[in-house]
Amino acid sequence: MAEKKIVGPNDFKWVRSIYGKGPDAKERYEHISSGGMNTVIKDWHSKQEDRAMWASPSGILTCPRVVWLKHHKAPVMNNMTWAVKQRLMLGRAFEDVFAMQLADEGLLLKHWKDNPGDDVEKFEMGSGLTKNTGVPDYLLNLNGETVVSDAKTGRSDSYGYVAIDDNELFEAWNYYKYRIQITNYYMLCHANPSWFADNNLELPTQCHLFSYALDDGVVRREVLWTPTQEDFQTVIDMTKRFNKALASETIPDCTCKESFDGFDVKFCDYGVKEGTSKIAESCCDDSLSETIKE
Repeated sequence: MAEKKIVGPNDFKWVRSIYGKGPDAKERYEHISSGGMNTVIKDWHSKQEDRAMWASPSGILTCPRVVWLKHHKAPVMNNMTWAVKQRLMLGRAFEDVFAMQLADEGLLLKHWKDNPGDDVEKFEMGSGLTKNTGVPDYLLNLNGETVVSDAKTGRSDSYGYVAIDDNELFEAWNYYKYRIQITNYYMLCHANPSWFADNNLELPTQCHLFSYALDDGVVRREVLWTPTQEDFQTVIDMTKRFNKALASETIPDCTCKESFDGFDVKFCDYGVKEGTSKIAESCCDDSLSETIKE
């Protein structure tokens, strides 16, 4: 895995302010309608079941302790709100929009729809501890090259934390996870050459990532790269770590602090928040295993 990057408090700079109109501007901005559609959305999300745990491109960098706790149904301490879940669904919705636009422009070779209810035949590679399963978002023709591609979405204000340079981009932990995720997709494609031959498609030669700002309608980051042997090895090592965590009889060690700038500590489902903080100040401990119900 790549070296850990550290960000200090002096690295944060003012980027923009938010304004409203009138003496009650702050109240207007913070107002949330009660009942109605918000209740519909909240109730709908409360009825959705969590996906089963398995080693997949989007999850192999998950802390093994978190994998183990979720696999054993330990109560999550920092539940994602229904509003955040709704926001994340927009990414899935836009994935289909991007596919339509790419197809209309003659660039889309394949779109693997993976929305709730979609029946998707997933690619597999490895066995036992190296078993890994999933499908990418897209297979594209970019500049005559076949590439495996993935779309991400975010708010425009989040990009103030993300480098522009392609190399520096992956020094942000969430973007590094995207790099490993798409490398994993690349490997899954190459582990299933017969599917590509049967569908008259070439195997990808590169990886492609683009990140779209939902609130201003533009792609803010886009990068094309050839995965390295280090990337491949990270996928294999993290797949093994994930599967070992699933099979472990005892609670594994926490690895959240290994993420760049302690990113996974701050947003751990089992992290400890102090006071009214929205992010965790410290990570979980062994006592969480006592919350497991046999």
